[in-house]
Amino acid sequence: MAKNNVLKVVNVVLLVLIINQAATGMLARKLPHEVFEWGHERAAFVLLVVAAVHLVLNWNWVKANYFKKK
Repeated sequence: MAKNNVLKVVNVVLLVLIINQAATGMLARKLPHEVFEWGHERAAFVLLVVAAVHLVLNWNWVKANYFKKK
């Protein structure tokens, strides 16, 4: 699969996970503990992995914009 196609999928998954973190964080007191634990705490690890994949796939852009040679 081409890098751009993978990035399209990763970006959507990343967006969904960020929205999930915000929603479950705001509803923490209203959710049963088991639901909160799975939906917020465990999903945070998935979010970190997907964010790392996103960073790896965009590393050339990061290097070009943040590590410019002077």
